[in-house]
Amino acid sequence: LALLVDWKEFGFEQVATADNALDALDIMERDRPSLVLTDIRMPGMNGLDMIRNAQKIVPDAAFIIISGYSDYTYVRSAFQLNVFDYIEKPVTTEQVVEVMRKYSDTRKELSEKSRSILQRLVLETLRTCMLNGELSQHEMNQIWGTKANSVVMPAFAQAIILSGSSLEAVQPLQDSIAAALSQVGVDTVHCTTGNELMLFAYALRFSEAAKSMAAIVRRVCQKALENDGTIHIGISQVGTFLNLSSIVREPKFALEYARFFDEPLLSIDDVEYSTHLPASLHAGEKNLCFLLRLVDR
Repeated sequence: LALLVDWKEFGFEQVATADNALDALDIMERDRPSLVLTDIRMPGMNGLDMIRNAQKIVPDAAFIIISGYSDYTYVRSAFQLNVFDYIEKPVTTEQVVEVMRKYSDTRKELSEKSRSILQRLVLETLRTCMLNGELSQHEMNQIWGTKANSVVMPAFAQAIILSGSSLEAVQPLQDSIAAALSQVGVDTVHCTTGNELMLFAYALRFSEAAKSMAAIVRRVCQKALENDGTIHIGISQVGTFLNLSSIVREPKFALEYARFFDEPLLSIDDVEYSTHLPASLHAGEKNLCFLLRLVDR
């Protein structure tokens, strides 16, 4: 099947095969497939149990069962697991292609619906930031305009603000950060206000990248700042995209501290979480505490 079906026709870039369910689960951990075709009877674990385990690893994947066991119990169990289709052996290439066409049409239909929902979610999240004063209309338009045609709902994000004597001074550093993050599967968009540049780094699902983003940004920045003492940088924590207001607010505070203490780079972790503010304070009271510490009238 891997050789006989033109998988690229249906939008797939890579095809992997496994001799048993345990090997298949390892491959799923590594490659995160969007579609899995499986037998039922296999060594080590049957196909239905494999699907139950696989749905924890790749919850968005679709599953198609190919099996010679037409017993109703298997079929019923398969569809209780939301299996996309069930093909009975002996199977022909034409049967698989027919099912793949059905899968492809269904995926396009769902993709259009989910795309509309995601666009609305992203836009509403950005609007909330604008209404709360974290983003200006100009900044929101820049971010939205960059991704409006291919918008998706990121699983997590981080914001970095770079401030220097001019945009020309911070642009090369922004490009370096974006290039380093892209190597671990993290996309970026940016917006500018005056001589400050805000970089949003985000990815579509939680992964090891979420844990390493701050370290990657810090490593790239520190290397570049060794030769440039005119740039100050504030970095937020990594958080969920729906919590974008905090993600945008945090690097602004960190940047103010960086300027005040004349530090080239400060993360919100370096300042906010070592100041022991009471958890009972609301956002306005926290802001007041920060501004007092910065001697900002």
